[in-house]
Parts: sequence; C-alpha cells; structure tokens
Amino acid sequence: MKFKIKNHIVFEDDHLIVVNKPANLLVIPDRAGVNTNLKVLLETYIKQDIFIVHRLDKATSGLVVFAKNAVAHQKLNQQFQQRTVIKKYYALVNGRLKEDKGDIELPLTIKSNASKTVVDLKGGKPSHTSYEVIDTFSRYTLLDITLHTGRMHQIRVHFAGIGHPLAIDSLYGENEAIYLSSIKRNYRLGKGAEERPLMNSLTLHSYFLAFEHPETRATLTNKIDMPKNFRVLLNKLGDV
Repeated sequence: MKFKIKNHIVFEDDHLIVVNKPANLLVIPDRAGVNTNLKVLLETYIKQDIFIVHRLDKATSGLVVFAKNAVAHQKLNQQFQQRTVIKKYYALVNGRLKEDKGDIELPLTIKSNASKTVVDLKGGKPSHTSYEVIDTFSRYTLLDITLHTGRMHQIRVHFAGIGHPLAIDSLYGENEAIYLSSIKRNYRLGKGAEERPLMNSLTLHSYFLAFEHPETRATLTNKIDMPKNFRVLLNKLGDV
C-alpha cells in the first residue's frame, strides 16, 4: 500500500502515537506473516519499536493508538480494559432504523475458527453498542456510534443482528461495493467504459478516540474526518 504515513499521524509525543489508519490495511501482521501492516510501517518511519494497545479490523478505517514504551502501554491497556476510553464511529447501514437513537446489547461469541463473530443469546459475552441517527437516505442510514465494549467485529455483528448490516460488508452483509448505477435512476455508462465503485471498503470509520494521557493524565481527544470515498458516497446519496 503506497501512502505517506507521516500524513496519517494525528498525534505523537515521547509516550504514544495516534494514527489514522486507511481501510484495507492490517494493524499487525496476520497469521501468514504478511509484513504490510500499520505497526511495521510506523516502526520503520519513527525508527523504534512500538506496543500494540488495540486494533481495528483490516477493512475499517480510522484512529488507532500505539504506545512507545512499556509504562505507557500498561496504562493505556488498563484504560481499554476498564472501558474508560471513548470510542466513536461513523457507519452507513442498510435501511432505516425505527428509532433515532438506541442501544444494542446482544451478547457475542467468536466462532471456533476465530474468523467470525456471532450473536449468542445463551453463552455470549456482554456487548454494548449505542447509536444516534445523523442522516437518512432512500435505502441507507448514517449513524454516529459509541462502542462501549470491544468485541471482534462488534459493530458489524450488532447491526446485522437487528437487520441493518453495514451498507458495504461482504462478511456480515451482502455488498462488496456501492456503484452509482445502483442508486441513481436512468444511470447510463459511456460506451466501452467500465464503471468504478463509489466506495468498495467497509462503511465504518473510527473518527473519535479520547483517553487519559499515560504521563500527564490530561484528557487526550483525537477527532478526524471521514475518508474521501466515504464523503463522496454520502454526497451522491444526498443527490438522488
């Protein structure tokens, strides 16, 4: 993946580094040992080892924090474990929700092969997602989501579980991409032209991350905009 990693650094000091991860980039190497991942790219750029605090799915874009030393790592990990970190996401889901705001508390279990999460009403771990509607379109809804627990694929599974999977999510939904031809009536493509998708990454973006700085103990608030392709898609949806 070719991009200038320095342009994706949101905050950095001697204790930690916050990065805006592009979609379809691993946070850490996968089981196959693929080296194209955010951790290695950052370590190469800042020329030091860093510690993993939390992760985003490969397909999810947005804020990720790494620690630069063991003490910061321990203190940040403790905040994530105690659920004092504020984590917010933008998500575009299928359909229109009945309520403008609400909570989803379906218990979740990771399947034995660790590749997928499922709703498990009897044996699942408590999981809590809250949401508020930002905007509605003919076939989709844009949500502001607060993640209270951090189960694997939690947002994706929770909204699929209530019948509103992410607009683009081939694992828990149906679509791998959204094309203008699928949302615009009487769309015509030029002869011999090949239509490109408006967006072909997960319609989920971690835009807000707030926590206590491990050294100063001041609240460190990080907020970023949506990726360009996400904004383009929303503009097109608003036009049709």
